[in-house]
Amino acid sequence: IPGKSSNSVIIQFSDLRNQGGKSFPDKFDLTLSMPVAGVQQPFKIHIPVEKNTKNNIVQTPGLKRQYEKIHYTLEKIELTPITTNITTRIELPKPLKISTLPLLSYELYDDKGNEIKQIWGRGWSATDGNVQMTDSQFEPFISPPKVITIKVYKNIFKEGSKSQFKLDKNGNPIKEYFPDLEISLPINS
Repeated sequence: IPGKSSNSVIIQFSDLRNQGGKSFPDKFDLTLSMPVAGVQQPFKIHIPVEKNTKNNIVQTPGLKRQYEKIHYTLEKIELTPITTNITTRIELPKPLKISTLPLLSYELYDDKGNEIKQIWGRGWSATDGNVQMTDSQFEPFISPPKVITIKVYKNIFKEGSKSQFKLDKNGNPIKEYFPDLEISLPINS
């Protein structure tokens, strides 16, 4: 992710624990090796990593919604001091495949209607079957809200394009929301 200046970058990594894959161990050493233009040897950083979850709020509501053939489940929400994470599951009836769906995205709101900016998201369908797990990270809440609302949408693309969004009169991407998939969840802090 671009940093605050052209000489900086934000690097994120995560495991696949929220998508049916393996978790990172509770403690490990991470070595980051990056090539740098004009330097023969890669730049290396060794970082000790240790899991710290004592102040996290974790809920596994399993709330389900349906729109047409899309079966949507909010599997997990985790509020941490540095991110807000949501894990969702989308399932289609067999023999439909996830690749036939448009890319679905999420907006996250607190109980006062403030949108929380998304940092990152990754969907995972190991076999391009009928199930996709998505792990999305958003900025942290300053203080835990009483309720979180998740809105599901898809971006509308320009005609004939799979990479350029159609824009409204203010230059913002046009989104199509799926109100039947929207979830509001009380947060137990």
